[in-house]
Amino acid sequence: MFKKENKPTSTRALVGVNILVLFGVFCISILFFNWMYTAQNKYTASSPRAVNGVLTLSPEEYKKPLFLIDDWAFYQGRLLTPKDDLPEPDAYVFIGQYSGFNLDDKTKTTYGDATYRLNIFTGNDEPKNYMLELPEIFSSYNLWINGELMYAGGLTTKNGYMPETANSSITFEATDRIEIMVAVSNYSHYYSGMVYPPAFGSVKAVGLMLEQRLFFSYVICIIAITACIFYLMIGVFVKSRRVYLLYGIVCLLFSTASSYSIVHNLQLPGMAFWYVLEDFSFFAMLLCIGLLSAYVCKTPRRLVNVFFIIGVVICAVVVIVPLFVLNGSWGYLLLYSKLLDLYKIVVVVFLFFATVRAVKERIAYSAALLCGIEVFAVSLVVDIFVPLFEPIVLCWPIEIGSFVLVCTLGTVMVLTTIEDYKSQARYLIENAVLLENTRMTQIQLGLMSRQYQGLEEHISATERARHDLRHHISVVQEYLANGDAGRLKDYLHEYQQTIPASRQIRFCTHPIINSIVSHYAALGEALGVKTKIELNLPDQLVVSDTDLCIIFGNCLENAVEACKRIEDGERFIHLHAKIAGDMLSIVVRNSFDGTLYKQGDTFFSRKRDEEGIGISSVRAVAARYQGHTRFEGSDQVFTASVMLVCMK
Repeated sequence: MFKKENKPTSTRALVGVNILVLFGVFCISILFFNWMYTAQNKYTASSPRAVNGVLTLSPEEYKKPLFLIDDWAFYQGRLLTPKDDLPEPDAYVFIGQYSGFNLDDKTKTTYGDATYRLNIFTGNDEPKNYMLELPEIFSSYNLWINGELMYAGGLTTKNGYMPETANSSITFEATDRIEIMVAVSNYSHYYSGMVYPPAFGSVKAVGLMLEQRLFFSYVICIIAITACIFYLMIGVFVKSRRVYLLYGIVCLLFSTASSYSIVHNLQLPGMAFWYVLEDFSFFAMLLCIGLLSAYVCKTPRRLVNVFFIIGVVICAVVVIVPLFVLNGSWGYLLLYSKLLDLYKIVVVVFLFFATVRAVKERIAYSAALLCGIEVFAVSLVVDIFVPLFEPIVLCWPIEIGSFVLVCTLGTVMVLTTIEDYKSQARYLIENAVLLENTRMTQIQLGLMSRQYQGLEEHISATERARHDLRHHISVVQEYLANGDAGRLKDYLHEYQQTIPASRQIRFCTHPIINSIVSHYAALGEALGVKTKIELNLPDQLVVSDTDLCIIFGNCLENAVEACKRIEDGERFIHLHAKIAGDMLSIVVRNSFDGTLYKQGDTFFSRKRDEEGIGISSVRAVAARYQGHTRFEGSDQVFTASVMLVCMK
């Protein structure tokens, strides 16, 4: 399916262009992800920051989404309610600073209970409607706002633990002071507590942000699913179906890995399953992308096998470890996170190695694929080394990079498939021409063989007649010597009846043409055909004897066959051939029974449902000598005209 380019472009120029393009893509990627980091990141958004658990706002600031990140009061190991006497916080934390309740203390488990508390002063004396968006909190929690229980996600340990993780949006009314308290329990997920920053503001501002984010997720997933269906359907019909089926699976895995916003918005049950499915889909997608890239780039099989084994192991790890191994261990969680980051780096290294090697081998579109891999690599660097990133509307950088890589790979596959089909079409056309030429050559040889066979039979008959003539002369001399005139007269009369009526007449000085014309003239006379032969030709022509045999032999053979079919009416053949300038003009007119099998300019043989072999052979010879042919029949007269360059 994928092949090397055969272009005259110099290697140095090609390398220079590739380096320039790659550098441009790298710069664009850096600029784009830098824009994402500054303009689409909750941590860098221009929101006022809380200090020691207190956030003070001006009356107008709440009209845009504000991200509640800094200085939440954190109560470790305690599930508090507004009715409890609040002790001093164990720490003031920003959301995303820790992924477990142990506050990165390796001696403690990440599982347990904790309470987060934040006071907001809006500066509004009149009641206003607000919206609080809470991204997924791990894994069950109670939310109080101004002492009122506003949301209960699952059951905390006080009531019997039952996880329920989902995005939630709470609309409430308040005046100046807003107290937010979140009591969380987690004994199931490898993350614990509040990991993603909440958004706060007017109902209109926060609602619009959520709608935009959900719309973007739907667009990404619809594109991926559409591509999945398209390539799966293509995979059913094309020769390299496994490649297209695998790419369809890549698109399906990408849509699954990117659908978390949709799944959380729908609040589907069994979120633990969806988390595992999301992680598995992402890492399985990386595995399939690597395999497809290796196929495109013709990567050595041994290296592909090693990559495949590593990818399968990682896919198994992301399913087994979160469910059965972590169990709140900070060390295992850290090791698990590092292992997944390492695998992402392995994927990028493998993709770079495969595509750089393909670019050196000048495999078609490998440079374009390298550009997509470069974007993916930059997004991976941002994902690993810039931890404080939380998208506002768009998705994560690694998802953007994956989307670009998937689209690039799909485009390369489509373009390469088009080129492949073009090559196959050219091959089929060339092969058909070759087969047709071979067929025509075989046909021509067959016709020549029959014509030469007829000539040889005619010559052999003449030789036999000359040989027998010596015996007849001896008999005549014997009768004369004996004076037996009566028996001599009877013998001569009997011998006269055995002499063939045909004879070779000298129509022109060209030996081959004269032999062919004499042969068919004799056949015509035997059938009662009136022949008229006018040949004004030299004894030597540029046209080969083989081609002259094809033209004169086929035209005269067809004429004799046509006359033979006439039951009532005149039978005639008129042949005119002469030199006009540097052109040989040949015209054969003959009578026929009035029945023609014709479609357009094509005359069909009565013996088979295809163009007559004789006519197609004559056309082919005329084309070789920059000539042309014309065949037409009307009023029971068929005319064959041939013109071709013939003089030296």
